[in-house]
Amino acid sequence: MKKIILLLLLLFTGFYSFSQNDKINIKFVVNLKTELWIGKEWDYNYEKLNKPLIVSFDEKKLNISYENGDKFWDINVISYTKKIKKDYDKIEKELYTLKIIDGNYIIYVLIEKDYTSVLYEYTYEIKIPFIYNGEIMNYNYYRSN
Repeated sequence: MKKIILLLLLLFTGFYSFSQNDKINIKFVVNLKTELWIGKEWDYNYEKLNKPLIVSFDEKKLNISYENGDKFWDINVISYTKKIKKDYDKIEKELYTLKIIDGNYIIYVLIEKDYTSVLYEYTYEIKIPFIYNGEIMNYNYYRSN
C-alpha cells in the first residue's frame, strides 16, 4: 500500500510540474522607428527616436511609455500566441501575436525577439498597425539597439 501511495505521489508531482507554464514578462527599450505604408515599396530605413520608449508585456497588458514615465500607449491584451522559429535545434526567433481591442477594432500587435543579430545577443521589435476608418494604412515598427 505504501508503494502505491508513493507511486501516486510521484506521478501527481510529475504531472503537476509539467503543467505549469512560465509567466511571460517581456520588457525592452526601443530607440529606432520606421513606418511601412501599405501599397508602397518595402524599402525602409530605421530612424533614431528622440525619446526612447520602454515596452513591457505581462500577458494581460501592453504598456509603452517614455523613460520619464509618460504613457505612449497602455492597453489590455485579450489573448496572445507565442511561436518559436528554429533552425535545427537553435532558436532563431520568438514571435508573440497580441490580440487587442482599440476603439471599435480588433488589432494584432506583433512582438519579435530575434536571435540572429550579428552585433547583439538578440534584438526586439514591436510592429503596431495604424488603422484609419477601419483599414490598416501603415505599420509602425519600433526596434531595440
